[in-house]
Amino acid sequence: DVKNAPMIFVDNSLIDLGNITADKKIINASFQISNEGKSELKINRIYSIDKSIKIKRMPSKISAGKKYDVDIEINPELISSTIFNIRLEIISNDPLHPTTTVRVVGQKK
Repeated sequence: DVKNAPMIFVDNSLIDLGNITADKKIINASFQISNEGKSELKINRIYSIDKSIKIKRMPSKISAGKKYDVDIEINPELISSTIFNIRLEIISNDPLHPTTTVRVVGQKK
């Protein structure tokens, strides 16, 4: 029943790092996932195939009406292109949005 299902919402689906230098150390960023549905949201996985991003903290479950911060770490040394658009995929039990994307963008100088 979709009306009683969990419903994922991401507060910031685009994390813009702007201009970064190649020698910059680790960049920390975060975004918030909330459950705007009526039942528990299960986060099965948050990942990126890009090795420059590491997930530092993520929820496994979010109760209805609750929020959780996801912390990520970006290593500029591992970003291979000067202009980048890295996808983070969130896999959940939201029946309408089983996959949600957060993009990390910027330019490496």
